Amino acid sequence: MQSIRRKADDQTFVVEEPPRKILRLRHSVDEGLDINELDVDSVAIVRQLSRIERKINNITDFNSLLSMLMGKLKSAKLVMVKTKIVQLIRKIVANNDVDLSFLADEISGLLEETDSHQFKKELLSLCSSLCSQLKSDSDHFVNLMNTAKECMQDRTSSVRSSAILLIGDVIKHGKGAGLPFEDTLGMQLIVIDFIKDPEPRVRSVALETLVDLHDSGTSLESTVYEQLTQPLNDDYERVRSAALRLTTSLALSTPDRLVTAKSALAHSIPMLDDGFAKVCDAVNDLSYIVRTQAARLMANFVGVSQHFLEQTLDKKLMSNMKRKQSGHERQRELYKSGEWSSGKRFGDDAPKELLSEDSVSLISMGACGAFVHALEDEFMEVRGAAVESMCVLALSNPSYARQTQDFLVDMFNDEIQEVRLLAIQSLCKIAGHLCLRDDQVEIISGVLKDFGDDIRQGIQRLIQACKVATHTGLRSMILSLLENMRKYPIDKLSIWRAMKDLGYKHPGFISLLLPELLSIDPHFEMPEPNMDDDCYVAVMLAVFNAASQESGIITLFPPHTQRHYRFHRSRFPHMVPRIPELEQEWMMNRLNIGSHRPASHLIKDVEEQLSRADNLPSYKTSVARAQLLSLCLRDLKHIKSREGTENLARAGYLSQYIKCLLLFHKVDDSSKAGSDSLVLSFSQQVVGLCERLLNLYSNVSDSQTNRVRQFQLLALTLRLSTKMNTNSAQADEFKLYLEQLTKIKRQLSDCSDLLPSVSTLFNLQEMLEGGNWTMLQSAIVNLDLQTLPFPSNIPDSVNCIQCELEQPTAPSDNPRKFTAGLAINLPVRAVIRNLPKNAVLYVKVRLPDQSEFVSPVKSSDIIQGDAENELILTTSAIFSHGHWTESSCVEVVVLSHTNSLCDKIEICPANKVYLSTRLEKKAHSGNLL
Repeated sequence: MQSIRRKADDQTFVVEEPPRKILRLRHSVDEGLDINELDVDSVAIVRQLSRIERKINNITDFNSLLSMLMGKLKSAKLVMVKTKIVQLIRKIVANNDVDLSFLADEISGLLEETDSHQFKKELLSLCSSLCSQLKSDSDHFVNLMNTAKECMQDRTSSVRSSAILLIGDVIKHGKGAGLPFEDTLGMQLIVIDFIKDPEPRVRSVALETLVDLHDSGTSLESTVYEQLTQPLNDDYERVRSAALRLTTSLALSTPDRLVTAKSALAHSIPMLDDGFAKVCDAVNDLSYIVRTQAARLMANFVGVSQHFLEQTLDKKLMSNMKRKQSGHERQRELYKSGEWSSGKRFGDDAPKELLSEDSVSLISMGACGAFVHALEDEFMEVRGAAVESMCVLALSNPSYARQTQDFLVDMFNDEIQEVRLLAIQSLCKIAGHLCLRDDQVEIISGVLKDFGDDIRQGIQRLIQACKVATHTGLRSMILSLLENMRKYPIDKLSIWRAMKDLGYKHPGFISLLLPELLSIDPHFEMPEPNMDDDCYVAVMLAVFNAASQESGIITLFPPHTQRHYRFHRSRFPHMVPRIPELEQEWMMNRLNIGSHRPASHLIKDVEEQLSRADNLPSYKTSVARAQLLSLCLRDLKHIKSREGTENLARAGYLSQYIKCLLLFHKVDDSSKAGSDSLVLSFSQQVVGLCERLLNLYSNVSDSQTNRVRQFQLLALTLRLSTKMNTNSAQADEFKLYLEQLTKIKRQLSDCSDLLPSVSTLFNLQEMLEGGNWTMLQSAIVNLDLQTLPFPSNIPDSVNCIQCELEQPTAPSDNPRKFTAGLAINLPVRAVIRNLPKNAVLYVKVRLPDQSEFVSPVKSSDIIQGDAENELILTTSAIFSHGHWTESSCVEVVVLSHTNSLCDKIEICPANKVYLSTRLEKKAHSGNLL
């Protein structure tokens, strides 16, 4: 009770109030819930069992819990309560290791006593969970088998379906427990008999169980395949779907087995061909789900006979077992007869040729025109699945690939963008077998005008992979690409790659088109074109690649072409090949270390020069080592500029490594001069270079990687020690340094050639953790940065992450405007190569005020490119900002982050976008009248 003194007028009195009830939050699950106290005759037990189910991960003794639940199950009377208890027991059995020796017998007794179909279904599902946990006790499997057999005669379809699933689990897991083969075969026959059950759900479960058994490695009875004719024509969609999957599985497992074809001659054909015909026949199913599945399953029949495969593209018109002439055939006959059509003939196209029902072969009824029907289907899922299956079958059959060419090109005109993209990608995969005709080039050129970036990029990759049959087709394709570049400048890089491959594959046609491509006139001297024009660059890429294959083209070049070759060769070394006839002597010998030799030999010379310097007394001084490193860095820079992508990663790795050594020399000199600011700057640069060496390069030897990690630790130590000298070190920096030291020590646990200074730092770790940081400065005093090891044995297989940022493009004179305070969406597209699997990509936008917006890239924004190590990133950079006083450039760059010590790393040069802001328009609040 609580006393409160109150005063009213001149009287004072005391009012006693009852104590207030303190409200507390109740946990979602009661801590002291006792199962023995649960009332099984109350519906409230269902809610209490749900609490136990949510708390099940914190329970340790599952065996006692299982025993108590079984006791409650026997005494429960309400079906709802018994069903919930069985569901909880099934969850315990499926996820935990418990003693199951008593469960099988007790469940059998419960099945005999109950009349509830729902309870029987749950008990049978519990038995199925027991099968995967019972390892080697065949007696329990026999009990479960007998239990399932008894429930087979139940009048409820759900119980029979659960019994069939139980039999399937007994067959799968009973083999390992020593279940006799006779019992397994007998249960199989029981399941097969239920294919003809009057209930469609039972039929579908029986077929799905047989599919599951076959996929698990169980040999099915040989008569199953013959019994699938009726399920394939079943009225129930799920039954037809399961029968299709089973037909495919059986046909692929025994492809050479002969089966009797349904024809008048009753001839035998391989099961693979027969199964293919049945799957093709399902393309005309009433359900689009079954049609989609059938179109997708056709891709599995890679080894089907050629005549069956070709029939999928041959669509014959049938009407009442009479062959109906197509429009072309009727016009041909009319032309041959020399008669004029009066227009009064009724039934001109009526079927004339009577066909016997028995004489119609299985090919005509099944595989005939299957892909034609699927590609003309009204549902995009069916058309897309047909395109993918056609591509898979064409990949292993060049003759069939050439026949599918027309159909895939026609799919470029599909109304759905996803289907068009699938057709383009499929044609790219089989492009090695194809040669495009002029009419197909016309269709492809029309698709280049599509507004969708994915469609245009796909068509450009297709052009890059295909060959053209005539020079007129090549001319039309080149003109379409140039027009596409003028309309969509963002496609510049992909069009350049397409033009490069077109020239490489068609040198003869390029020589015929050369006067038009280079504007060569026999009578007048034409003005020299602008070398920076993107369209002119595209033409020259095609011409130079054609000249590398056919040297006769060079004689037709105008005088300025040689200078343009040198310019484009230095600008695009990975796109412009080396043409010895166009290179002069000074260009061949511009390196003083023998540039006529391969780049791998030149890089090896640099490594040998560094290894010899380690043993020469004249290179023991700091000045001599720094001069040698500078010369090697200069040579590597020339090698990279000369060779393009060849050995670029190896030369780049050596360059970064040598830069680290040179920076350590500068750190040592700055430390002796007492310039702490320079020491901080140089040590930070070493940390960044080490991060790039560790994260951007792969296929590097472990010894070389361990050296870089030691360099990184030395740079981190120098940076922290310098900050301690200037009293600018923060408390968080000491903690971060200990974490970095621990991580590097763990990574170098197997390293046998530790630097003495690094070993000293590892020995000081315990003292540093105790707070004795003065020892760190004493260790730095004796640090010798002049004798760090030179690089050696860099393998040729070194890979480096390469990123080409295709979009956004270079800034134009007209800025792109966005409303201040609102979000702006910048499209980003990049081609990334050699990206590690554990790398996470980000897009960073750097604004003029140096503020940054970093957004992660979703996995759905990354697709596989043409090459195995190539990825294509298509995403958007979203940011917002206030009002700008003037237009300015925004930088967009792609970042990569792995399990490294530092933050994200830029993997490409930044592209700039010219932007300007406009003020947000305020709503007008005037008088409505």
